[in-house]
Amino acid sequence: MRLAFLILALGCANEGKHSDHAADGSPEYDSGSLTYYDGDHDSDGGGPDGGFDGDPIIESLALDITEITMLTRPGEPRTQRFRLMATWTDGAVTRITDGVEWRLNDIHVGSIDSHGLFTTSTTRGGRVDVIAQYDGLSAIGEITVKYVGTLVPEGFDVTMFDVAQTPSSGTGMLYPLDGVVVPKNQPSMHFQWEDHGASGYRIVFESDVTKLTIYSTALDWISDSELWPVIGESNAGFTIESTLSARVGDQVMVRDPQTMTVQDLEAVGSIIYWTPTAQGLMEIPYGETARNFLTQSETGHCVGCHAVSSQGMVAFTYDGGSAPLGMKTIDGLEDRIARGAGGNSNYKVFSPDGSLLLAGLNGTLSLFDGVTGAFIKNPTIEGASWVNNMDWAPDDSYLVFVDSPGTSYDLTFSGGRIMRAPHLGDGEFGPAEEIVNVADLVSTYGFSNVYYPAVSPDSQWILFNASTGDSYDDPDASLFVVPIDGGTPIELSKANLDYSQSNSLPKWAPATSGDDMWWFAFASRRNYGHSTAGNPQIWMSSFDPDAAASGVDPSSTSIWMSNQNPSQNNHIPLWVP
Repeated sequence: MRLAFLILALGCANEGKHSDHAADGSPEYDSGSLTYYDGDHDSDGGGPDGGFDGDPIIESLALDITEITMLTRPGEPRTQRFRLMATWTDGAVTRITDGVEWRLNDIHVGSIDSHGLFTTSTTRGGRVDVIAQYDGLSAIGEITVKYVGTLVPEGFDVTMFDVAQTPSSGTGMLYPLDGVVVPKNQPSMHFQWEDHGASGYRIVFESDVTKLTIYSTALDWISDSELWPVIGESNAGFTIESTLSARVGDQVMVRDPQTMTVQDLEAVGSIIYWTPTAQGLMEIPYGETARNFLTQSETGHCVGCHAVSSQGMVAFTYDGGSAPLGMKTIDGLEDRIARGAGGNSNYKVFSPDGSLLLAGLNGTLSLFDGVTGAFIKNPTIEGASWVNNMDWAPDDSYLVFVDSPGTSYDLTFSGGRIMRAPHLGDGEFGPAEEIVNVADLVSTYGFSNVYYPAVSPDSQWILFNASTGDSYDDPDASLFVVPIDGGTPIELSKANLDYSQSNSLPKWAPATSGDDMWWFAFASRRNYGHSTAGNPQIWMSSFDPDAAASGVDPSSTSIWMSNQNPSQNNHIPLWVP
């Protein structure tokens, strides 16, 4: 495969923005707009030569270029010289040349030398601040570097697209779909599109910092770990528009554009999920390859229904539903509750500090020490008849759970209601209060069951499932959110896609300080382009709490969790630090 690249001319005519260059590649500067004093002001910030009382001093610094756009391509970097100008208290303006500290706030976009010469990266675009510091003062200029390139397969004739173009409705894309939001550390993206019976395809990605044109005779293109930074990392904080075209017959069919937003926010931690294919737990450290974590090959038994603690423990159930509880250390997999030593269980959860493990078996709770595994007691919760699907609020204020009266089995029930019980300390809980009842959904959506609650990182929101059938692998299982204090549930329409995807068991990603949005993962039977056909896989979406507080859908179009095995059936994506 060969690479061919294009470069465009782009200029800025606004005051304070320069794109004209001298013969040496540096910008021309209009010295007529400045007042210069020959020898009266020193570039080290001192006053006039000889000195006297009331000598002028530097009042402020500014760069001669405050904003500029540059284009780059591999192998041919562009350069731009910046000059630091000082305004003195007597009104003079001079250039400071000695003793200036030059730096950038993003070294991936380019480099700058000790004389203010900026050189673009040749592998990616982006937006970067040039910062010049002198004598305790500083000045800042902004550079937008736009990467423009074309990827052409060996033997591909790009002139086939030099014919009449015809618009066609719909994006033509199978994956990703319009409106996805991805973390900036997304490792890659597998773009897949419909079969148009074309002799060739073209997909153009464009943003403020990227214009990348891809040609292909296939029905997909993978932006792998080498090429993804061109589209992904360099566009953190930007929205990218992509447009698919196909050469069909004697014309080019141009489909509707779609967008992808790259969040200036990483997804952190690991996703530990259950797969019956390997009869146990798999792990994906975000951006890395899936690997066996705790499967039948490690334990000799099927392992599932897991929970992970902040103390480095993993709890699970051996051999299927209502079967022996186990607990091991994550490092070393040492037994803390050996198979058969802790009774049977289904769903389970650790307290936020990891000191307690709460396990459930058909409505009855058992409390264990979260580090040693020692049994403590069987807690009860006033106002609840069958405690199931527990989740512990990260701030330790509440236990949230499903009360499923009239059922006989934790894993399959109908007509549940989501409740919360205050945690009084040491595994004691106060009376339960109802948050969501099926009546809150049946009239609007027709759903008659609610289950699988998950409390948000700030303990203010509850993700949950709703469906028309029971709680086990229901085809119309869909995702909703509700405030911790109750209220009108909000459908996560963008994450759900529609009511036929078996969207199940949502789990939150760990949050870091200052985040204004979060990630969550869930299992879904939706197709991953051409790569899967109805088997459950792990998907993820973003969550905007400000949108949720306004009562509108806070989710985004979902993306496939990279590096899964597409042939496996994957469930229960527990996301841990």
